[in-house]
Amino acid sequence: MAIITANITAGAYNLSEQVTVSAAVTAGSTVVVYRGEFLLGSGLVSSGQALVAVPPLATGDIIQASVTERGNQSGIPVMVSVNPILTTGWLDPDTLLVTNADGSQTTYTVANYIATFGETPGSYYDPMAAGLSQLPADYDKKPVTELGFDVQQVMQAGSTVLRVIPRGSEGLLVGWNGATPGSPAPLTVTTSATVTVSVIRDDDPTVTRTRSISVSVLPAPTSASTPAAGDIIAASFRVMNTGGYIRAMVNSSKPCEGFLVGYSSSWIPGTFYGYLYQEIDWTGPVPTTGPITYTVQVRVIGETNPANYTNFLLTF
Repeated sequence: MAIITANITAGAYNLSEQVTVSAAVTAGSTVVVYRGEFLLGSGLVSSGQALVAVPPLATGDIIQASVTERGNQSGIPVMVSVNPILTTGWLDPDTLLVTNADGSQTTYTVANYIATFGETPGSYYDPMAAGLSQLPADYDKKPVTELGFDVQQVMQAGSTVLRVIPRGSEGLLVGWNGATPGSPAPLTVTTSATVTVSVIRDDDPTVTRTRSISVSVLPAPTSASTPAAGDIIAASFRVMNTGGYIRAMVNSSKPCEGFLVGYSSSWIPGTFYGYLYQEIDWTGPVPTTGPITYTVQVRVIGETNPANYTNFLLTF
């Protein structure tokens, strides 16, 4: 049985603001399109296809479609092309190396070739050079005896979210703490505990695996944890040039939050990726067409003294 995947079939070209995703799933199912870890857009499937609105794409971006969430039933990643012309694998030569009757070789430009021989050189088929990848017809039919997946842990103050990420393109059914595997929905844990996860392939229930994971939960801020100057060890920011994403990167053992003055309407809590490192993202996309100025403010949750904020000025 072939694996059901979500594949981008149209719209992956420079400045495009919509892509077509094909997926043989139930009508009304959600498909998502990501560039790396950034969600570009989502849409609902109708008659096997979904039209997904995305921020303007840029040549060279690598984008990928999945069912329900990133990594689930993912199709082959697609590179955004310069223009919407469909690449077929047939290419026209720029120069030609001709072997003469005496065994010597001469390099001709196309114009010189036509002038010399009176005919137009033929095209040649090179799908790899054209940016296409060809898979064998039986690619999805090879027997699978192992099931690989990762469990992503995203920590915020007071809760940790667990999510199963496939290592391949297979669709997975997930069950937490003894539940029958079903939708690959994430699990939110509010107290430190050992969690079990059971995973099976959606098209072959005989391929299964169970793991136990020790999960830690960072304490929520309390009145006993009073913010103070020096709680933030260091902070910096990064602006993604395509898509209007801004990220604050913070070193602090205490949960922090961020506010983007000129854009935000509320403080956004940081996500921990280790004991001292957390990130705060504004994925909007945030308008960056100048002239425009923003101020990134970072503070420990519960801090009210602006003198203890860390600030960065962004000018576009």
